[in-house]
Amino acid sequence: MSARRNLGRMRHRLTIFGVVRVPDEGGGYERADAVIGTVWGRIATVGALEANTYSQLQERVTHKALIRHRADVDQGSTVYWLNAGAAEPEVASTAAPDGIALYVVTAVDADPDGRPGEFMELTLRQGGNK
Repeated sequence: MSARRNLGRMRHRLTIFGVVRVPDEGGGYERADAVIGTVWGRIATVGALEANTYSQLQERVTHKALIRHRADVDQGSTVYWLNAGAAEPEVASTAAPDGIALYVVTAVDADPDGRPGEFMELTLRQGGNK
């Protein structure tokens, strides 16, 4: 993705959730996702797959998202692609927003165009972390 020429295509609202550990009753920890921010981004579909699993047709679509650089986004972060007009969730909230789809970040390229610290490209797979 060429970020410089296509900055105007960053027209999708994405809410990014980071993984936090929450103490549980047994003395251990459980996973929780908390909002770390809502950003503008560009989404591109790069592939699709349908598979018949357990007598159900399951779709898995992979995407790439281009966003401004953030130090708090890493593999395992969860991304919601927000519906147009949907309310943005509060930072640190754990409530799921009204999103089109849920994606998990599987890879991060922090320097997609040779300009470190400006943009980052996220490789996404459809599905949740839970």
